[in-house]
Amino acid sequence: MKNLMANYGRQKRILDAKTLLLRDLREKRNSVDRHVGISSYDYTRMPNNKTSSVSSVESIAIKYLDLELNLEKQIRELEYDIAYVDSLLIELSPLHRELLISKYADQNTWDVVAHKSNLSVSRCQIHCKQALAFLESITTNFLTS
Repeated sequence: MKNLMANYGRQKRILDAKTLLLRDLREKRNSVDRHVGISSYDYTRMPNNKTSSVSSVESIAIKYLDLELNLEKQIRELEYDIAYVDSLLIELSPLHRELLISKYADQNTWDVVAHKSNLSVSRCQIHCKQALAFLESITTNFLTS
């Protein structure tokens, strides 16, 4: 479960980065298209790549669209994985959820977790053990049923 939470935090950071990259790609593509005076391709009107008369501008546009489509697919996969962990975290109390996210997803030290939650380090550790045990039990029960 600790690994699941650490992976959850990593996936959220990757999702944020890929979403930002996709937005930047789209903005640049739209900006270049307006500057050059062409209209952007949309996914339903992409030219057939088999023709030999594809211009270099079209070739670049196709590469950008392929990159955008690939990023969109990766983003959807990350969102799916994150949603799974989110659905598990909903089962926890707000305190347990906050502590697990702070410790494992955000990778804070116990001192930082304790300071943020206004609890002692030992109390935070106890709450996290309880939360992890609960998550383990609900995932085990789900997999065996």
